[in-house]
Amino acid sequence: DEALQKAYGELERRVEERTAELTAANEQLKLEIEERKRAEEALRESEETARALLNAPTDVAALIDTSGIILDANETMAHRFGKCTDELAGSCIWDLFPPDVSERRKAYVDGVIQSGTPVRFEDEREGMWNDSVIYPVLNTQGQVTTAAILARDITERKQAEEALRHYSERLKTLHELDQAILAARSPEAIAQAVLNHVRRLVPCLGGAVTIFDLATGEAIVLVAQVNGEPVVETGTRLSLEEFKGAKELIESLLQGEVHVVDDVLAIPQTPPVLQTLQAEGLRSLLNVPLVAEDELIGFLSLGVGNPGPCAPQYVDLAREVAGPLAIAIQQARLFDLVRAGQERLRRLAQQIVSAQEEERRRLSRALHDEAG
Repeated sequence: DEALQKAYGELERRVEERTAELTAANEQLKLEIEERKRAEEALRESEETARALLNAPTDVAALIDTSGIILDANETMAHRFGKCTDELAGSCIWDLFPPDVSERRKAYVDGVIQSGTPVRFEDEREGMWNDSVIYPVLNTQGQVTTAAILARDITERKQAEEALRHYSERLKTLHELDQAILAARSPEAIAQAVLNHVRRLVPCLGGAVTIFDLATGEAIVLVAQVNGEPVVETGTRLSLEEFKGAKELIESLLQGEVHVVDDVLAIPQTPPVLQTLQAEGLRSLLNVPLVAEDELIGFLSLGVGNPGPCAPQYVDLAREVAGPLAIAIQQARLFDLVRAGQERLRRLAQQIVSAQEEERRRLSRALHDEAG
């Protein structure tokens, strides 16, 4: 009995020790489970935060491996390519672009993988400009295992920069045009200067400046050229009767409206000047009235090689140029008239002086004869 009692006591002690160990182990396990839950929750929160940070910007963001396989991508990128993020994951990023674009951008990624140095560049695809950054992600050995790509759409900025450049170039050209008009002395020189400068602003192959001389019933070609070469001799005079076939053109000009010919071949009776431009390969023509002091004095013609409508901005520009051109031509014509009048007065004065001298000589001879 004593030995049995001792064995029971020993067994109870061991059970108590084992129970204590199990209790301690259970408590430790509970702590570990709770710690793991907290870590998993923190990881989920971190992933959600990372996902929110990835999707919050309007920039394209993607993570790729060294072979170009997409490991993760944000919703902006998925939306741009008409896919969901799950569809993009696991696909090759280079399959999303045309070959030339893929080749160009892959060269940047390969450079980042080899050098471990981030790179930033701007490029264009199908009219869309991107400001892109490729950033290397290194492992513990310092090797590039993945690359993070961020691309911002800067199309509007590029368009604004291009518009500003065009506007600055336009202002510069118009200023130079004003200077050229001031320096020119004859209607022909003014027309030539204007046509040369307009071709820098409007993508035209050529054009002409024609003025009307109502006193003689003629139209005078001041300049007509294609690709910078004259196609009609300056000063060529045409009868206004030859313009009557282009009734729509004349009516538009008389009303001060721009007349656009989408295809010269569609006009049954083309005025002679426009026929010449047509023969030189111009198909689409923009005709702008030249009005000075509410009087139609002529028109400016600009032409391109392909048929089709003219862009509105070029119509506005042609209108803007036509005003100073008309005034300058009118002033030059008036100056020519004044100069011609002055020349006639000078010759008349010379004739009067000569007549007076001749009369004095005649009187002198008469008096001399009487005295003899």
